[in-house]
Amino acid sequence: ALLQNLQQKIKRMEESELRYEAYKIEEAKLILVAYGYTARVAKEAVNLARAEGIKAGLIRLITAWPFPYQIIRDKAYQGAKFLVVEDSLGQVVEDVRSAVEGRTEVHLVSILDRHIPTDGGMILPDKVLDRIKQIQ
Repeated sequence: ALLQNLQQKIKRMEESELRYEAYKIEEAKLILVAYGYTARVAKEAVNLARAEGIKAGLIRLITAWPFPYQIIRDKAYQGAKFLVVEDSLGQVVEDVRSAVEGRTEVHLVSILDRHIPTDGGMILPDKVLDRIKQIQ
């Protein structure tokens, strides 16, 4: 009974607390997944890529849990590739890899891609755009 209650609670949370923004993902061939400041960077990179004719989109995580596995899985089944942009060593990329179930490529722009590799550095849109061009 305890495990059944827990499973039901998780399902209710996924239905009521799952929060993300989908930006230009309808026909996207490459979907970026990001949160925090890197989501703003990724959105700018999507706009730059679109200006060059690259069909990119963004899933911006508003909450990290529950994670939007289903939308990512659906897009993977439709043939989209993924690029995770996170200013860390790649924690979210593991969730994306789990969601795509091995059906598509998952790439990463991480803390190691900062413009200055120190605490004062950050990931900038041009670095993300360069990676988009390499992938697509």
